[in-house]
Amino acid sequence: MVPIFPVDVLPLPSEDLVGRDGILSDLERRVLQGQSVLIPGPRRVGKSAVAFELLRRVADSANALTASVDLFECGDVRELARKMAAAILAGVDPRWRRLQLKTDRAMAEGLRNSEVAVSVLGLDVLRWIYRVERLDTGELLDRALDLPAAVSDRLRRPTVMVFDEFQELAALDPSLGVFKRMRAHWQRTRGAYLFLGSQGSLVRSLFAQSRMPLYRFADLVPLPRIPADDWVRYITHKFEGAGCPVSPGVPEELVQRTGGHAFDTMKVLQAVSRRLPREGGAVTRDVAWLGYVDAARDLGRYFETEIQALGLKLSRALLVRLANNQPLYVSDASSSQIHQTTQGLVTQGILERPRPRRYEFVEPMLAEYLRGRIGS
Repeated sequence: MVPIFPVDVLPLPSEDLVGRDGILSDLERRVLQGQSVLIPGPRRVGKSAVAFELLRRVADSANALTASVDLFECGDVRELARKMAAAILAGVDPRWRRLQLKTDRAMAEGLRNSEVAVSVLGLDVLRWIYRVERLDTGELLDRALDLPAAVSDRLRRPTVMVFDEFQELAALDPSLGVFKRMRAHWQRTRGAYLFLGSQGSLVRSLFAQSRMPLYRFADLVPLPRIPADDWVRYITHKFEGAGCPVSPGVPEELVQRTGGHAFDTMKVLQAVSRRLPREGGAVTRDVAWLGYVDAARDLGRYFETEIQALGLKLSRALLVRLANNQPLYVSDASSSQIHQTTQGLVTQGILERPRPRRYEFVEPMLAEYLRGRIGS
């Protein structure tokens, strides 16, 4: 039997959430005390996996009402309001997810005189949607922001709500004062909110700058690196538990190559498992290397798409030089252009800056790809 390593699966099975028990215990204590939390970090480092596991834990330990809203490409404020309402309703009654298509505005208008009824907490949801869709955008948002507290009070259960890619809201119509409305509604309630953001500096500024409405509304809790020892234990346990003995030193070598990056490491382990025969087999250095090469080729396509999508003129040239430990210099580029590009790469989660004038790749496998040694 070959072990399964889940990639792009949410919620992630608890046994496959590596090295996160400490931060999950901390987050659980905070949100059950009513404290909201901000977790910034690049994409694919495991923020969403941690958030979904947190929701599972607080639902089990405190019977909390949980909801999750993905704000990636949230088009406008009305869509935000609809996403929030749908998430809360799904938290109350999981059957709601099968009926979400009925929340489409045109469908709701068509059901005005229909015999169809969908009830949640005694509320005829479709007709409620029909009524609130007639509201102006500001009032519609107010209703959606009030909904978590209203449902929480009705059920006498605490509310914990996750907003993924929260920085996307900064691009919405500023005249509606979305962040001001959020604070005004939420600071009067006992719920807790978990904000995730892949553009670290941008999402931090929403809570760290005194001129912003959400100033100090949430505790900043960065996601720590997964300890290498936790990865080694997980890899060994997972393979050997499936009857696949692991050669000494192989887990350590794999983690060193991936840097322990959550997505990339799991991607490599998945590729290694595909290299094993169906009835299982030993995870030798040769098998591990072949799996690593397979994963690097797959990730190369991710990396290429991301670099092209950055929209930063000097990004590739600077990244290649950084990957090869060369000075950050590009001919015909001014120092201000180079600075702007490196700052943009940090904002986009490609690089991190542990100290002034020191940049490191968030994903070591991206540096390996840019050096042309593998996956290109």
